[in-house]
Amino acid sequence: ERLPIASVSKLMTVLAASQLLPDSTIIPFSRRHYRIKDLVALTLVSSSNQGALALATATQETVGRDLVAEMNIEAKLLGLDQTIFANSTGLDLADGQAGSYSSAYDIARLFTYILSVRPELLAATKFEEIETSTIEGLRRRFQNTNDIIRDLPGLLASKTGFTDLAEGSLVIAF
Repeated sequence: ERLPIASVSKLMTVLAASQLLPDSTIIPFSRRHYRIKDLVALTLVSSSNQGALALATATQETVGRDLVAEMNIEAKLLGLDQTIFANSTGLDLADGQAGSYSSAYDIARLFTYILSVRPELLAATKFEEIETSTIEGLRRRFQNTNDIIRDLPGLLASKTGFTDLAEGSLVIAF
């Protein structure tokens, strides 16, 4: 069944952005600059909407591509027939619609694909807290939105999501 997925959308956000942007990309975020790998990690771990928007902006400015359109193209290429994205964050829209929809089956397929092909994108999601560095040399800590990580032995990766329409969403791989 197609349902709102909230910030679980950020899985496709980081996948599509990482496919379009070179590994050397430096992205402005929160008055600092981050390497793409660090921005991906903090976006997934802390479920940062601003991080997702920074990735979308960098994709537009660096390669001239609309990240949300690319997310929808990637969903079709992966055969995620119940999945559609209206924004890069998964936040609900002003008109009462969800920012993204998918099914449990499609999300399981997407998560499995990322774990198989680009596991480095999800590596940070198994930690309660991560520390990243800005290009300027500032170290910042980010808390994981998945507050049950310590209770999950064998965890490979996870992603949470919450909006009024989606309520709670969670995907976990062991």
